[in-house]
Amino acid sequence: MRKNIFLVIIMLICFVYGCKSEHEKLKIKLVNVITSYMEQTIDGFKVDSVFIMGIDSLTDLDFAYFQKVVLETQEEHLYNNPLLYTNTVSDEEFDEQKKLQLQLQNIQHSIFRCDSILIDERTDTLSVQYLFVGTIVYGKDKQDKIQIQEIGFPVNKHFEVVEINIFN
Repeated sequence: MRKNIFLVIIMLICFVYGCKSEHEKLKIKLVNVITSYMEQTIDGFKVDSVFIMGIDSLTDLDFAYFQKVVLETQEEHLYNNPLLYTNTVSDEEFDEQKKLQLQLQNIQHSIFRCDSILIDERTDTLSVQYLFVGTIVYGKDKQDKIQIQEIGFPVNKHFEVVEINIFN
């Protein structure tokens, strides 16, 4: 009889501690995705740990707004580049200026696409398409220097980090 009670108690303890909530499983999956993304994207970066500060759900409408804000920041950064406004002297400066102008055009086109999504009445405003994951990433760079970065990651429903930049 005592063996049965002892066995039942052990099984209950294993069951309680062995079952993770859906939220915990989601966090573990997101940490793995973000760790993999950081180590593949940043040359020589090794992630020590990822602390998830918060997770927010995004619909297509939310994501278009979020993407527009990021693109407008990139656009402002390009507008602040003095090379965009100088009369070029060398071929190298001319090539760089053309590159900046092309990047600016791409950003402006992407902002226009975001605006189209934002004003379209058919844009999905109900179903979650993305998660925005606010994190603090602890790791080491190539020189083995400790890095602490507060980064937000948009993650699609296939658990892939979605990059928002002018090269998409």
